Amino acid sequence: MPRRAALVSIVLVGILVVSLLAALVAGAPATARAPTLATGAASPTATASPARGTTVPGGIGWAPAAAFVRPDISAYTFILPTGEVLGPATGSITNVDGAYSLNADVSGAIVDEFANSSFSGDGYTITSTASLGFAFQVNTTENVSVSDLAVSGADRGFEVLNSTDVSVTESSAAASGAGFEVIDGTANYVSDDVADSTDYGFVANDSTAIRFVGDTADSDRVGYAGIDASELEVGYDIGVGDAYGAGVYFGSDADFYYDNFNGSLDQGIEIEYASAAFADYDWSVGSEFGLYELFSDYVYVEYSNFAGALDTGSYVSYSSYTYLLDDNFSGAAVDGAFVNHGNYNQVSYDTANFAGFDGFFLGNQTDSQSWYDVGDHDGWNGLEVADSDFVTSEYSSFNDTRASDGNGSFVKTTTNGELWSDYLGGDDVGLYVLGTADFEAYDVNASYDNSSFLLVEDESPFLLHDSAYDVNLTAAEVDYGSEYQVGYLNVTDATQAFMSAYSSNGDIYGSTLRALGSIGITLVIDTDSAIVDNVITNSPTGIYLLATIGTYCYGDNVTGATSGGVDLVGAEEASLLESNVSDSLYGFYMIESSGTNVSGNWFYADTDDFEIYASSTTASVVTWNNFIDGGGWVFYYSGGTPNAVAFDEGYPGGGNYWSNHTGPDEFSGPGQNLPGPDGIVDTPMNISLPGDYVDHYPLARALDLNNLTVEFVAEGLPSGAIWGVQFWNYQLFNTSDPVVDYFLGTAGWQNYSYAIHAPAGWNASITAGTVHFVGSAVVVDIAFTPINYTVTFTQSSLPTGFAWSVTFDGQTESTVGPRLTFEVPNGTAYPWQVTPPPGYVVTPTNGSVDVAGAAVDVPLTFRAVTYTVTFAQSGLAAGTSWSATFDGQPETSTGTTIAFTVPNGTYDFSIGNVSGYSVTPRTGSQAVAGPGASITVVYTANASSSSALSGLDWLLIALVIVLAVAVVLLLIRGRSKAAPASGVANWTPPPGSTAPPAGGSPPPSVPPGVSSPPPAPDWKET
Repeated sequence: MPRRAALVSIVLVGILVVSLLAALVAGAPATARAPTLATGAASPTATASPARGTTVPGGIGWAPAAAFVRPDISAYTFILPTGEVLGPATGSITNVDGAYSLNADVSGAIVDEFANSSFSGDGYTITSTASLGFAFQVNTTENVSVSDLAVSGADRGFEVLNSTDVSVTESSAAASGAGFEVIDGTANYVSDDVADSTDYGFVANDSTAIRFVGDTADSDRVGYAGIDASELEVGYDIGVGDAYGAGVYFGSDADFYYDNFNGSLDQGIEIEYASAAFADYDWSVGSEFGLYELFSDYVYVEYSNFAGALDTGSYVSYSSYTYLLDDNFSGAAVDGAFVNHGNYNQVSYDTANFAGFDGFFLGNQTDSQSWYDVGDHDGWNGLEVADSDFVTSEYSSFNDTRASDGNGSFVKTTTNGELWSDYLGGDDVGLYVLGTADFEAYDVNASYDNSSFLLVEDESPFLLHDSAYDVNLTAAEVDYGSEYQVGYLNVTDATQAFMSAYSSNGDIYGSTLRALGSIGITLVIDTDSAIVDNVITNSPTGIYLLATIGTYCYGDNVTGATSGGVDLVGAEEASLLESNVSDSLYGFYMIESSGTNVSGNWFYADTDDFEIYASSTTASVVTWNNFIDGGGWVFYYSGGTPNAVAFDEGYPGGGNYWSNHTGPDEFSGPGQNLPGPDGIVDTPMNISLPGDYVDHYPLARALDLNNLTVEFVAEGLPSGAIWGVQFWNYQLFNTSDPVVDYFLGTAGWQNYSYAIHAPAGWNASITAGTVHFVGSAVVVDIAFTPINYTVTFTQSSLPTGFAWSVTFDGQTESTVGPRLTFEVPNGTAYPWQVTPPPGYVVTPTNGSVDVAGAAVDVPLTFRAVTYTVTFAQSGLAAGTSWSATFDGQPETSTGTTIAFTVPNGTYDFSIGNVSGYSVTPRTGSQAVAGPGASITVVYTANASSSSALSGLDWLLIALVIVLAVAVVLLLIRGRSKAAPASGVANWTPPPGSTAPPAGGSPPPSVPPGVSSPPPAPDWKET
């Protein structure tokens, strides 16, 4: 091999070897490259400070934050994790297969670190000291049980540290700190134990699932406590002499049940900064606070007894989602249950009798409730709600408060408060509502009170379906209120049934009232209020209006008034309409009033039909009333203006019906001198002599007050459509009701014009007309029909003759023209969809339109759908240009395909010639219908030009010839040099040496063991 070729081979082999080595190194795992220890060398070991709860040489485990120096480590005895016992008490501890027990009293402290072991005191005692911290400790282990052991003298009697599944039972601890303490523990059980301690009886710190069950704590501070603990259970436990019976602080899921903390001086149960705590069937009678809760949420207290509290039975502050259910807070010195500053709290089925101040207090609350609660004989209020929003009281009973000015329920400065079906009895005020907005009392019973319902300075209060009886003063009173409603109030045997003073825009309706001592309904300096459809019986006065403005009385029934039916004193613009006043001393009484309208009423069997002080009454009318079997009327008009009160509407309006002046009715007309009756008595009715007050057109028959109406009935309108009637001198009446009634209590037998107002998009069958009224009901029917508007779909992009269609709101129409039109009434979201002709698409294809009093135009754009027709050639050399013409459109390509895009149809095509080739097909036609098409074109070389070579062929031939010449030259040169003699190696002189002389031989290498090279043979270049 020539040396240059050999050298190149060596280089290539070296590169290959280096590459393989690099690949092996790169692919080797990291551990293979890491240094290893020498054989027999020890592995290094990391050291760290022991974790809290671990035991290290010279230590005894965890120390509290305020660490102290243990003076005598030799006082501790250890049961090591191996089970070995070390320490001074070793001889007093017996071990039988992991069951350890004392066989004598010992001094010092014992630490148990052995898992799955038990330790029994066997009635013996460990006496420790405060300096040792604890008497018995379970440290950093699991499944250990301790029983029948007494400890004393330590700061902490029993300490369970950083351990799991530890039980301590039937043991006792006398300690200056905590009797039994669990720190960083999980699932530990402490039961049937006794703790006599200064600080805590039983306490769990930073622990989970700790149970104190059946224990007794006699602690100067806290009996049972959880601090930063979760899933704490305190059940069937007793707290004797503890300042605080039990508490949880900064924890969650605490459960107190069937505990007795009656000896607690301060709090029975204390819950602070906790979540999801439960207290069920617990007792803490006579504590300052039975329950004390602060900054907590989701607390449930059920079936517990916190009676006789020195302060408050249950004190809950700044907490939310607290539920006090079926608890007893009776006899609290201050409040039975005090819930302040929170949201979504509920006090239900609780009892708080004989509370010193409030039975139940809900303050600064949102969405909170008092349901089915009882607070009787409380010092001030059975229930007080203050400064809150959306607070309800339902089905509760607050009766017989002891204070002379106490209340069953007191609601102040609250919005959206509600009382439903509560019973308030025997109080000074049953329900006192002050400074509220949107308050409602529904189906509330307030009885045996001085006042049953007192509402002061309230906005939009509602008293609905409430009841009151045996009321000493006023059953329901609204003072300085606005927008008030008193509906369906039932009052029996009250001195005064209802009173409103200095209020406005009230409604008193549908109520049944009996005020034996005074007045049924009294309005004093009240503005724009309505008294409607009330029944007032056996009251000295039925309705009393004093200095009111705009009072509207309608449909009321006053019977048996021993004084007067309706009194108007200093009233302005008052109306008394369609009411019934009977069996009273007088029907109505009017003095110092103006603008009064008394129409459409029945006055029956009254001693006096009315008494009017005409001298102080102006611009009033008394028309269209029935005065039947009355005793007469009294006018006090000395010095007054004659005819200040009108008793008729002229002719044909008419006047009143007087049962003692009913005929004859033989004539008609304004002068009653025309032949024929007209329903009006032919002679006037003199009311006062000498004729100052006269009914010029008295009615010949009593009015049927139920038929003094004109009724307009709308038909055909959809529900909720607003339409209107403008009738006579009434304002336009807009309504969505299908029937509109007009009462003609101040009108008469005559023609009345009206106008109908249809809603937008509708036609009315009657737009205006005249009603001829003759004292009986008139009905006017109006048929409404919708106005149709056009919805037009237009297009201009389709060729002539192409059919397209639209489906609009379920109706389909087709056309070959430019538009389609539909007619519809006003409406929203009419759906539509367009169907284009075959081979076309449309934009938009569907949608919806709103029609609102105008035509709608929807423009459409159609476009043809196009498809691809592809010509694919074969047989041509690469890069050869060829062409195709499709539907008259030529295209050229040097590739293998030519494509055209066309809509459906049939198209002619031709293929262009290429020199030296024939082509198939040359011409033709192609139908396009839906998917595209592909046409194969085959070029075939002509025979006369089969040996012709392309430029690329000639280039390849030239390269082959050049390579052949190069090979020949190399062979010739190789032969001009003779091969070296057999056995003589080729030799290259080392650098710096001279070449051998011509004809000489190269010096041979010296073989091993030979001192000099052998003589060189003769050599020469050939």
